[in-house]
Amino acid sequence: MDDPLTKRRRLLQTAGTGGAALLAGCSGIFDSQDSDGDDGDDGSDGDDGEDGGDSDESGIQTGEGDTREVGIVAEPDQQALSDLQQEVQSGNVTQQEAVQQQQEIIAQSIEDLTGLLDAETSIEVSEELPQLGALRVSGDPYELIDAMTADRVSALVPTGALDVQQQPTG
Repeated sequence: MDDPLTKRRRLLQTAGTGGAALLAGCSGIFDSQDSDGDDGDDGSDGDDGEDGGDSDESGIQTGEGDTREVGIVAEPDQQALSDLQQEVQSGNVTQQEAVQQQQEIIAQSIEDLTGLLDAETSIEVSEELPQLGALRVSGDPYELIDAMTADRVSALVPTGALDVQQQPTG
């Protein structure tokens, strides 16, 4: 059994913030800054009909409408984790007790983040994933990016990363 922090590390390694924003379709918010006005669809893109060059295979999934769905990884209380590590090293807490306490710290970070999102944004939480320390959310792309400024947010990740990390490893 993986400890909760190992699962979180794997999730964060799977997708960085920049990639998550692109996969979430948030790159569309920058379209208005295209200075040359060329959308790149002039028919002379050199497409020879072979596979490998079309945008359907780029991995970027643009959303429809005004909302996007992403995962938000909650930032646990680092001081509490540090204190717990010291307790384990000094022998005051067993490894099993430490894993339980890690889960509680991560659960608290999810609860705090959910409360923050409810109070200060219109971002909707559709699923809590305590085993990953993450939330599946949807909302305005600008608000999703702005959420990154909150102390309680570690990263935005594509929803596919949440699905992959939830699958049992054998």
